[in-house]
Amino acid sequence: MIEGIHKINPSAVHYVFVPCRDKSLFGRNSISKDAIKIVYFYVPSWLKFFPIIKVFFAFLKVIVFFRKESLDVSKFKGVAYTFWSDGAITFLVRLFYKCPYIVCVRNTDIQVFFKYGYHLRPLMKLIFNFSIKVVCPSRVISESVLSRRWLCSSESKVCVIPNPLPLWWAENSVSSVNSRLDGGYIYGVFVGSFDKNKNLTGVVEAISHARERYPSLQLMCVGGEEEEMFSLLGEGDIPDYLKVMGRIDDKNHLLKIYRRSAFLIVPSYQETFGMVYIEAISQGCSVIYSEGQAVDGMLPKGKFSFAVLPGNTENMSMAICSAIEMRETVSVADFLDVIALFDMNQVCKAYLNIFEGLK
Repeated sequence: MIEGIHKINPSAVHYVFVPCRDKSLFGRNSISKDAIKIVYFYVPSWLKFFPIIKVFFAFLKVIVFFRKESLDVSKFKGVAYTFWSDGAITFLVRLFYKCPYIVCVRNTDIQVFFKYGYHLRPLMKLIFNFSIKVVCPSRVISESVLSRRWLCSSESKVCVIPNPLPLWWAENSVSSVNSRLDGGYIYGVFVGSFDKNKNLTGVVEAISHARERYPSLQLMCVGGEEEEMFSLLGEGDIPDYLKVMGRIDDKNHLLKIYRRSAFLIVPSYQETFGMVYIEAISQGCSVIYSEGQAVDGMLPKGKFSFAVLPGNTENMSMAICSAIEMRETVSVADFLDVIALFDMNQVCKAYLNIFEGLK
């Protein structure tokens, strides 16, 4: 996203601080632009057991860099990518240098620090109060923040700005939409870890029910191996309508799978955003996700976007059938309209507009 912000505001110099527990990660992400400087620094892994000490350790590393480079930090504007790990450091920078900052909330903040970090709550409340905006990538996270009265002292400070669709997917977005029949088969796809939270066993049951109506229905499963599938399904062989694809890191390969599929189904029990849904939409693939999770409330429902109850096999099966039936009614424009909501340029402008509002 930093490249998108730089494109809009090329006159500014952008510093990205990346704490690493493994020095071999130094330099892994590099951007060949003079105005974008990525600063790696080492943080010992054992400090994760002492979160407050870890924050001050990282803060001192940042301060040393500022002084070494003789930077006028008072003119800086900060964006903390995570609420606790990055937000605490940015808060301390704000105390010393008076520079404004935006803080983002991520899944780890919700599931770990907000839930179990009782001793960290006084500092987390200060992070919230001193920020100019608290950005949530989805309505699910926003509602979670707003429900925590010990943290949220101002509802108006909380806003939703989605994670942007990576430029590669946007530049390779679909140019045609069809019924997605392939050699007489109808394909669906699951992309995610083969674990209980992602609800793959429920998906397999729903596919089995949907095959009573669509016998040619097949499901491609991306993200795990056959051993993991055996472990989830228990005794017996893997049904022949399930195709275990393993882990796929090649974006071109995944793109072809999305374009082959009529729908993506990932009805997780807990999902705070899920970029896979937006990637799939960019390739003209309908999406099925859990009600009250992930991108629910951010997509128009009923045409190529379906919210389901993850514990209800019949409900998921009906959504699968609806997704197949509605293929004939959707157009490229329908998908592109949704992709526009996650456009990198628009998301970056939303962040910059927050800072512009300070003037």
